[in-house]
Order: sequence, then C-alpha cells, then structure tokens
Amino acid sequence: MIPAPGELLADWWANTSYEASGYDDVFYHDVAPALAEEARHRERDETSKALREPWPLNAWPETPTKYLLCRDDRMFPAAWARGHARKRLGIEADEMDGGHYVGISRPRELAERLDAYATG
Repeated sequence: MIPAPGELLADWWANTSYEASGYDDVFYHDVAPALAEEARHRERDETSKALREPWPLNAWPETPTKYLLCRDDRMFPAAWARGHARKRLGIEADEMDGGHYVGISRPRELAERLDAYATG
C-alpha cells in the first residue's frame, strides 16, 4: 500500500481503484496450516495513529526505493501491484513467489531478497 501525499488510509482503497480479489483466504493460503492457525490467534486490530492521519510528506523522499511484490498474493494481485508501483513510485516492481504473508510462508527467501537490497 503506497500512500500519496496527504492521503488517508480510508481513501487509499478508492484512490487506487483497488478491488477485492474475491478469494475466501487472501492472507494465509500458502502458509503451513499450523503456522497459519498460530498467526490467526496472534492477530490484533490495526489501530495506529498513522491509519487515521494523512500521509505527512509532500512527495516520496529522494532515496533509492524498491517495491517487492509477491506473485501469489491474493489481497494485492500481481497485475494490480505492478501498476500500483508504476503509478505511485514510477518504478517497476521486483517480484518473488509467495502470498500476502510471505514473511511467514517464505521467510528465508524474503530475508535473502531484503539482504540483497541492503548490500547491493
């Protein structure tokens, strides 16, 4: 979810033309069942202040930026995410296999990608 200057999270959904995927399980479909169950038990409401206030910057900072999309994400499908990265950041997304919670379905692969960004 890439915010635009001054954008509220509540407005992001309509501003990006996001449409729900229609899948019943958009989060844990590629996570091992026992791990997905544990993760569900640890979920909590998202109530941070940042979700209720406009994004504060006038533009994205002049820093190298990457967008890593997960090709199997059912929440933010790859075709939509590619366009979102182009429109909001002006870049082509990098891609990897995995779903929405790639941090628990493919932690090693994700860590390797992030490490490569940090050291490359």
